[in-house]
Amino acid sequence: MRYNLAKHRILEALSDKLIAGMSDEGKAVGDIKVSKSELINLIGKNKKMYSVIIAELRANDEIVYLEPSDSFIINTTHGLSSFSDKKYLEKNRKIIVGYLKTFAQIFIPIASLFVASMALWIGKNSQREIYDKQIIDINSRLDSIMENQYNPKSNINNQKSDSLPKN
Repeated sequence: MRYNLAKHRILEALSDKLIAGMSDEGKAVGDIKVSKSELINLIGKNKKMYSVIIAELRANDEIVYLEPSDSFIINTTHGLSSFSDKKYLEKNRKIIVGYLKTFAQIFIPIASLFVASMALWIGKNSQREIYDKQIIDINSRLDSIMENQYNPKSNINNQKSDSLPKN
């Protein structure tokens, strides 16, 4: 990603220099080249990165090396087109979107599994609580039935309080 941003910065510097050195008629009237040392400083004095970037820009015919002055100029057809189309910024954006897609493809199923397992666990626990309450209720009813059946005094009291006439 750094390489793409650095390529765009180099093309931007060369483009700015070209525009500054051009007349209204489109002829070079001033200095339109950027020295090698300026480009190295622009990248951050990383010579390996500089070599890789310059090699690719030259291979794509976006910049031209001027040996006598040890400097570079932008190729007016390919280089300006790449700069104005933001070719390397777009490549960088595609890389970031690819990383985000990969992350989403991994994270979303894992998060879904976690949420589903939590829902099942909570549902199971709440269902168990309901069953426990029902068992307690049934046990209390059973206890009262057993007490009424085996306690003769309560049966007699129940018979005396019966309001229906016996035939």
